[in-house]
Amino acid sequence: MYKEYSKIPTNISGLKRMIEFDKKFYLSDDILCKVDRSSMFNSLETRAPYLNKEVHSFSKKIPDKFLIHKQKGKIILRNILKKYIPEDLINRPKMGFSIPLDEFLRNSLKQWAGDIINSDLTKNNEIINYKSLKLMWDEHIVLKKDWHKKIWPKTKIFIEIMLKMCVKKEFTVLVLLLVLNRKALIKNIFARNTQKELFPF
Repeated sequence: MYKEYSKIPTNISGLKRMIEFDKKFYLSDDILCKVDRSSMFNSLETRAPYLNKEVHSFSKKIPDKFLIHKQKGKIILRNILKKYIPEDLINRPKMGFSIPLDEFLRNSLKQWAGDIINSDLTKNNEIINYKSLKLMWDEHIVLKKDWHKKIWPKTKIFIEIMLKMCVKKEFTVLVLLLVLNRKALIKNIFARNTQKELFPF
């Protein structure tokens, strides 16, 4: 992961570096993989037109202000679509292909998630508020409240897997902190690390 990340140019904006990171890891290892498996399972042939070579090459030249504006992305596409479809369809909340994660955490993933949440790694982790996480977990498993959106994506219970898979633990933590926008903790990592060239941000 670090080897591939180090290939991302440093002479581009932070936004474009995040996009490059997504293309290298999120698209290839997650979204495109899921689409490919799902389509093959249902005997469908799918295409990703925005990954066309010419479109991709053009997209890299688009200025940041046309990529994100006032916390909204896909500015160019939105403006084009306004000519053809109602605006409420363009600006509606994003809809994904979600799974019943709330049920999984109470059943098939309960033991696994519980072991991570109650591990020393989670208890002693400076990114996670353990008391808050433990309270949410206890309420979630007894159906008192559905906390799966907090337990899973916001508190990153998969951090243990990331740390175990990646040799350079500080780098992995830094990537997660960038996702969580925890600037103070990022500065602490820089202060602790003597080889700052490892983190070319």
